[in-house]
Amino acid sequence: LAKRLASGLRLEKPMAALPDRAEAELPAGSTLWRLDGTDPEDPNHAVFMRLQLPLTVEAEMLLRLLDKVLGAKFFEVLRTQQQLGYIVSMGSTSSNLFSYLIAVVQTEFPPDYVRSRIDAFLDEHLKSVEEAVTAEEFATCQAGLLSELKMKHKTLQEESGRFLRYISSRTYDFTRRKRCIDFVEKEASLESLKKFVKVDVKNAPRIYSQVRKTHAKEDKALPEGASTPEDAEGLRTWTTHQETVKSFASTAVWQSINSDVKATTCAEAAKFCPPAR
Repeated sequence: LAKRLASGLRLEKPMAALPDRAEAELPAGSTLWRLDGTDPEDPNHAVFMRLQLPLTVEAEMLLRLLDKVLGAKFFEVLRTQQQLGYIVSMGSTSSNLFSYLIAVVQTEFPPDYVRSRIDAFLDEHLKSVEEAVTAEEFATCQAGLLSELKMKHKTLQEESGRFLRYISSRTYDFTRRKRCIDFVEKEASLESLKKFVKVDVKNAPRIYSQVRKTHAKEDKALPEGASTPEDAEGLRTWTTHQETVKSFASTAVWQSINSDVKATTCAEAAKFCPPAR
């Protein structure tokens, strides 16, 4: 197996450094990427929004708090009230270098209309976070996030899963969870969340990926009195696949991920690894 892997990867000797790895910053403002679906039998469109912020403990935890405040409301408004589709969700996630607020809707309505509903929700409810969220609501969300962060693993697989992110990114930041808990307990506040929304979230770059079905079934008619607004001035629009990928790759700002591989002698390794007992 090792020989086959080495042959397939064309490795003649151990590498001194891993291939370059990097993550791209989203372009400023809003971007819309329109693509056709690849399954002709699927009668649904899909709209996927991703809002990007640099990865810090503060940004990651405040985005998770924001998700606690807005996630259930997003489902209630777009799924239960507006009935835009069966799959409707909002959440937060992080990569090696960035944190994201994400929203996903699978729908039979025209995707431009659904995107406008996501925008309308964010406009209304981000303003509501700044002006109307109470201290009691914030405390409930804070307690819920702390409960998740402090939850003890039940299996070795769960425990290892918590650390694989830091091994993969080669940061070995195994104390990050503790720092996240400390931040949420001691530093996060309703005022810091409001400021975060006003200064960071509202100004963060976002990208919408719209996948249009190729199925012949007609879209659902818009609700009575509803319409699809014109795209905002300055909206960046992409409409190709491979060409867009190549163009973006050549013009984007890329943030490098650590790829150094330094050989360690047995004597050097002994300094970091205690003797077996």
